[in-house]
Amino acid sequence: MARKESNLNSRTVIFTMSVTVFGLLVVLALHYLAVFLRDQGPSFDGIALRGNGALIVVPVAALVLMLGESVCVRSRAWVAAVLLPIALFLGLFVIVGSF
Repeated sequence: MARKESNLNSRTVIFTMSVTVFGLLVVLALHYLAVFLRDQGPSFDGIALRGNGALIVVPVAALVLMLGESVCVRSRAWVAAVLLPIALFLGLFVIVGSF
């Protein structure tokens, strides 16, 4: 019986780490998208994504957070539910620098 519990714990740890790393990679991609849009974003018909228009990426990051949290809660991976917002914040604003 103890072997089954340790197997369950290892699955939870693997799920937690994979969700955290995947979330971090997605948010790093969103960070680079925001920097690209800030510097060279399109402008058309009075709408420009250059400069502050690149902040449209932040609600997309919030959507990624909500989807990730729902996956973690449905899987009952509570540690992943705590680590995911931290990883997303670090990936979007801290690791590469703010935009």
